[in-house]
Amino acid sequence: INDEIGHCYKKKGDMKKALEFYLIAEKDNKKDPYLMSDITWIYDGLGQYEEGLKYIKKAVKLGRDDAWLNEEYGACLAGLDRYEEAIEKYKYALNLDDEEKDEAYIYSQLGLCNRNLERYEEAIKVLLESRQISIDKNDVVDGEDFELAYCYIGIGDKENAQKYLDSARDSVTQ
Repeated sequence: INDEIGHCYKKKGDMKKALEFYLIAEKDNKKDPYLMSDITWIYDGLGQYEEGLKYIKKAVKLGRDDAWLNEEYGACLAGLDRYEEAIEKYKYALNLDDEEKDEAYIYSQLGLCNRNLERYEEAIKVLLESRQISIDKNDVVDGEDFELAYCYIGIGDKENAQKYLDSARDSVTQ
């Protein structure tokens, strides 16, 4: 029941309270990879990436290996500025045959990691992929456009930087 209470608090957006109940639930059920994953997600949301990694590793040890888990693994690693490792996890998640994977998110995170490593050309490539997926889903592209502007600035292409900055601004104001 503590797991369910934690889930309710998570849905309400009260991550600290959710974590409190998830940790109580863990005492009763240390063998649930999905509970470990929920705890990871909470720690990630709270910016406590080291703790999140501990629970990701528990979930993996318990047999969970899907796109969502590897996306979250990448997020915790990126939160710790471990971008090379994060890229590996995102690429792994992308290659999994998993209907639940969020390709737009994965590509955008690959773009962020590559941008942070100043690999602007690679970042642009994956951000354009993320952007197209978002467009195909009738989703917003302001995040991708802002990152693309940043990357084009990094390679000295002011024209494209301005184009994507304008697009990001227009998307946000709409």
